[in-house]
Amino acid sequence: MKEEKKRVINLAGETNLLELAAFMEKCDLFISNDSGPLHLATAMDVRTVSFFGPETPALYGPRGKKHSILYKKLPCSPCITVYNNKTVRCPYDSRCLKTIEVDEAFKIVEQKLKQIKK
Repeated sequence: MKEEKKRVINLAGETNLLELAAFMEKCDLFISNDSGPLHLATAMDVRTVSFFGPETPALYGPRGKKHSILYKKLPCSPCITVYNNKTVRCPYDSRCLKTIEVDEAFKIVEQKLKQIKK
């Protein structure tokens, strides 16, 4: 039986910045929250799917057809701003992220993977 390649690799907390960049060069798709690694992947021209909640993708989200953003645009979001020193004390139990459904995210990931196969 042919050995199947791993399709998902979790390197959270396992790499330094240079190692992460080297790894990203080999990625077909990078899935992340709004973070430094997301912006590094974007700078390295890697396709991304990203999750935004307390921060706005209008200002900080990746641009272009290679990137998909999951963001609910709730009335309380964005709640993290330069005006509150980028601190969040969410009275709504982080519903901006919790209302992003698994099926919704999975569908977008599937779409991105189909683009890669073309």
